Amino acid sequence: MRFNYNIIQNKTIFECFPEDLNEYSGKGETTTLSLVSKKVWFNYQLKNPNNDIIAFMCIIIFFPFIKKNVTFLFPISNNFIENLKLFNTFKHIIIVNTKIKTYNKISWKNICVPLGGGMDSASILCLFKDTFIYHQLGKEKINLDLTKQIGCKQDPFIVDTNIKEFIRPHSFTHWISVFIGVYLLAMDHKIGYIFLGTTFYGDYIKNNKFKHYKTNEVRQLSKNLGIEMINVLSGATEIISCYIVTKNKMENYVIFCDKGPNN
Repeated sequence: MRFNYNIIQNKTIFECFPEDLNEYSGKGETTTLSLVSKKVWFNYQLKNPNNDIIAFMCIIIFFPFIKKNVTFLFPISNNFIENLKLFNTFKHIIIVNTKIKTYNKISWKNICVPLGGGMDSASILCLFKDTFIYHQLGKEKINLDLTKQIGCKQDPFIVDTNIKEFIRPHSFTHWISVFIGVYLLAMDHKIGYIFLGTTFYGDYIKNNKFKHYKTNEVRQLSKNLGIEMINVLSGATEIISCYIVTKNKMENYVIFCDKGPNN
């Protein structure tokens, strides 16, 4: 599999080039997926690309379709290759790049919260009102006025993407895909920390459908690149996030489930 990216017309585009028929299908986060488009776009025009972070994004976006070899059609660093090989999930992947470049070590300090519109991410915004905010458009109709009601100092970056539509059936290729666009913001705004809303239940549920994706390895690879994912509510129950939201009088602005066949 070969990868490249392009920045044009207010979009950042990731493109894959399969080299084998086997690279057109693979196991996604919950089911077998078929590749129906070779391009994934975000309506965000990246200004300060870091090729190592972009290579990381390519791996995450197209992960099910990577079989043996990977070629990035842009320079990457030996540091990225060495970090990738530290983890069992990626040890079988052969990087065949001939273009190697040295990048300065990232030591960014800014924070971003991926806002889904639910209790957990909203509760984090109630606690950290001066962070960057990323919202990836989806099926939910989010009332983004909640950021103003909370008193956030930053307007949210609202990003559309075909991240679920380049594959069949419509799904995500990896658990990070739901907020992968944060890494675009990170490069332009020196974001070194992504604050996630995973609670005690999300951390420790035994049948977590994402466990086969080696979540900890991906987290560590991101951290080695200089961007750390932090579960702010880790160890807290859903009651805590509900309490934070209601204490800030935000319960009418967030999405939550309290009845119905899917609970």
